[in-house]
Amino acid sequence: MSWGWPNYDGKKVLDLGAGDCEMARYFRDRGADFVVAVDDNSKKYSEMKLHPDQIKWIFPIMMVIDSPGIIEKLIDDWKPDIVKSDIDGNERFFYGVDFYVLQKVSEYIIKCHTKEVLSELIGYFDDGGFEVENLDDKYLVHFKKKDVA
Repeated sequence: MSWGWPNYDGKKVLDLGAGDCEMARYFRDRGADFVVAVDDNSKKYSEMKLHPDQIKWIFPIMMVIDSPGIIEKLIDDWKPDIVKSDIDGNERFFYGVDFYVLQKVSEYIIKCHTKEVLSELIGYFDDGGFEVENLDDKYLVHFKKKDVA
């Protein structure tokens, strides 16, 4: 998979499905200034909080992503430059996030877990003013805001 498509240098990343923060460290190693790491697993959340060296640049949150409203609130609260999502099927909740809120973020990188969800999200993000920048054969898609001329 190619989580490395976006340029993370100097960016704030909202990491949905953060797990044990391996990806947060990956983003930091590629220049991200700050990562909001969200996961719904209490064990993984506890593991995230065990690394005091990360506290200055990572903010762990334990939360279930179970509606478009939760995604909207996280975007509004944290104002990320990039949203990364690998939330085991709940990526379908991006379908329904208000276009105004989607537009607050310049790039999304989303791991879709079915071809059908991938297809729906491509159409939805296109309607919301985004284009597919990159796509791999494992249903990982990178959306970027369309240039407005």
